[in-house]
Amino acid sequence: MTYRMGRLVDKQRQGWKMVYSIPRLRNMKGSMRGVGEHWGCRAGENWLIIRTNGSLAPCFALYNASYDWGTVANQKFDDHEGPHAAAGSSC
Repeated sequence: MTYRMGRLVDKQRQGWKMVYSIPRLRNMKGSMRGVGEHWGCRAGENWLIIRTNGSLAPCFALYNASYDWGTVANQKFDDHEGPHAAAGSSC
């Protein structure tokens, strides 16, 4: 994953349009390696992952989690329950 983040930085330097700045991309890369500052995860609040089977996950870091967050038509996110609450600062 960190190799891909480096490629994104290279593409941005080449002029590709991206949402995140180079410092933000580097911060994300460091966070994946367990270093750097936390950027205020709002996974499951501002966005989520829709898996290929239609089920949901609050962030990519929890893609393979077995917890049931529901489906698009019946989401089950709750900030006070489940692994998302425990992982809130790490995803």
